[in-house]
Amino acid sequence: MQKNKVIYRIFVDGEPIMITLEMVEATEPEVMQEYLRMLWRQEHRERREYRCRDVYGVRCTGSCSECRQNCSGKPVSLEVLAEAGMVFADHHSVEETVNRRLLIEALCVAVESLEPIDRKVIELLFFRGCTQREAAERLGMSQSSVNRHKKRALNTLRELLADYR
Repeated sequence: MQKNKVIYRIFVDGEPIMITLEMVEATEPEVMQEYLRMLWRQEHRERREYRCRDVYGVRCTGSCSECRQNCSGKPVSLEVLAEAGMVFADHHSVEETVNRRLLIEALCVAVESLEPIDRKVIELLFFRGCTQREAAERLGMSQSSVNRHKKRALNTLRELLADYR
């Protein structure tokens, strides 16, 4: 009676197969251990893939079906997202993205090559959102001087970035 006791249950194509003590004893120990280890790993992976992760990447210990966020740790395919009504951008171009990043890098290098006062004016006006009057007060100069430095800096940047048009 003890020999027919089910010690492990596996599912093949949805059908349960019972592994009994008798089956284990009839198999070489190393073979059975490796086979069971493979099954345990697979079962562990399947249980783990359905658990959510928190904002720090740590796996949730609760049940995703009861979770208030109602999400699963299982990866979602693009097909599933499309079936759920997700709209994808069809005009995204990798080439445009690369060109834009190259232009931004070139702009940064060009701004660094400006005269220090021109660079400060560009920084205040375009990166910090100051008005010409505010920039003039911060730099201790007149508004017309700030305007003159801005025009000179923009002309220099146009010349340096002419190849990126």
